[in-house]
Amino acid sequence: MSRGIEKGTVTYFSFDALSIHGAVIKQGVFKRSASVQLAKDAYGEGKILDETAFSLAFDELCRKLKVRRGMTCAIALDETEVLSRKVEIPSSIPKDEIRGYLFMEIGSSIILPFDDVSFDYEVLGEDGVKTDVMLHAVSIELTKSLRAYMKKRGLALKKITPRSVAVANGVMRLSEIDPLQSTLLWHITPFSHQLLVLEEGQIRFIRSIELDLPYQVGTKDGV
Repeated sequence: MSRGIEKGTVTYFSFDALSIHGAVIKQGVFKRSASVQLAKDAYGEGKILDETAFSLAFDELCRKLKVRRGMTCAIALDETEVLSRKVEIPSSIPKDEIRGYLFMEIGSSIILPFDDVSFDYEVLGEDGVKTDVMLHAVSIELTKSLRAYMKKRGLALKKITPRSVAVANGVMRLSEIDPLQSTLLWHITPFSHQLLVLEEGQIRFIRSIELDLPYQVGTKDGV
């Protein structure tokens, strides 16, 4: 779910209750971005609530980004829609068996707020006794609805990633970050504050605090 797409041209989308955001990445290089405001109650809690209103804004964004039917796309999910947490597993588990081990442990030793789960993970390191893994999980129902919508709009959805991972990847792509030093990112949206700690190009810590405050926002196109 969180692994990158480096080849070809990929359009990344991110949704919230206020607006739809998009960026075009070609061969791993940032090309252009734009945002379009949404009508009230068009999108919320990870779901498209008014498909007609949402699609009007989505099509406008695609025109601004010069997105054509058939293009590859990816979606960065809001931190309220995807759960990211660090888990410890025995270091005796071979790396090619980690996914199977996590699949077996989800629902028993690893408790998640979803019944049917789609997940991905990143190995952070191991000390001979335990292996630290960053687990990213989302409900299968949500991923199916997103894939169905993108297919309806003529786009090929190839990746769903947590917004925290997308933010970290974007900062590392556009900024000169020393991988040998720890870096603290403070990501602020109208809906939450999120702290991310990067070490050696990986997210080692994620903490999100949801907000419930009145706000006003304006959007503008990127270059």
